[in-house]
Amino acid sequence: MKTIKQIADEIGVTKATVQKRIGREALRARLSPYITSENGTTYIDGRGESIIKDTFKYGNIKAKTSAGVPAGIGGDAETGMPGRVGTDMAGDIPENTPSAVVALVELLREQLVQKDIVIAEKDRQIIGLTEKITAALEDAQRIALQAQALNAADKISADEAARIQLIAPMTGPF
Repeated sequence: MKTIKQIADEIGVTKATVQKRIGREALRARLSPYITSENGTTYIDGRGESIIKDTFKYGNIKAKTSAGVPAGIGGDAETGMPGRVGTDMAGDIPENTPSAVVALVELLREQLVQKDIVIAEKDRQIIGLTEKITAALEDAQRIALQAQALNAADKISADEAARIQLIAPMTGPF
């Protein structure tokens, strides 16, 4: 269980920014099972923390990831692969939107986050395969050069042998 201030510090925004985001109807309804209050302090459990962080993942250009990359840019901090530039995903649903539509939008957002994760993994796989292909091509080029060198040596040997055979009959008795 964390306070709003602790979560805000981890995201890199102010407590007021997180409170404002939580105050929006769509997010407030989604977070309500994960929020408790004791002695005037609001606590949010791990699932609620994840939901809050997800809403900031693509929406807040000012927030920074641990690598110092703007959180709103998305992408992968390990590989440096760029993501998509997001918008304020929690605030683009009008407050008078029916709850079924809000739920659908939230589901689609969660699916989009999952797809972004899958795409980032595929990007890492592509980078790894590209490196392997490059290494294999370099090996193939090296082997081709070695084969050419051997072929040239064999040709020189064959030419030398033919020259010796031509000279040998001439050097015999007349």
